[in-house]
Amino acid sequence: MNTFIHQRRLQSKKQKGFTLAEVMIVLVIIGLLVAVALPEIFAARDSAKVDAALTQTQTVLKGATKYGPRNGNKTGISMAVLHARGLVPEEYTDFGAAGVDINPWGGDVQVTVNGADPRQIDITFTEIDDDAGGLFFSEELEANGAVSATYAAGTATAVFKAG
Repeated sequence: MNTFIHQRRLQSKKQKGFTLAEVMIVLVIIGLLVAVALPEIFAARDSAKVDAALTQTQTVLKGATKYGPRNGNKTGISMAVLHARGLVPEEYTDFGAAGVDINPWGGDVQVTVNGADPRQIDITFTEIDDDAGGLFFSEELEANGAVSATYAAGTATAVFKAG
């Protein structure tokens, strides 16, 4: 006896859900979306860090320009000296303070007189944890007025004529 009610009971007892093929198709689509989107997300993050570091560089450079005698000699320059004279913000000088990230990568920002020319300064960013971002940063430093810029082993250094 195959009545309508009996057929409905049989249908309701059947398992319902996705087939393996449907699940695999969804996983492939998700994988493709991740493969396309992830590099863009990382590139945007690197770009934001480089932009923030360039802003810090410009702030230090402005302070360094105001430091020293009129002949442009920058001997004795440091982040602590620039801060003491009110030329850079205090957070740029909290070397190693707990919970303080001086540069966007979590390292320090340092400024020293250039060894070859006392009218030039070296601005150094340490602990850059991403080689692609570090190389991009050094290229941007040169594009933004650095006499020269290098990146190696997590450290970017740029030479600027200050004053």
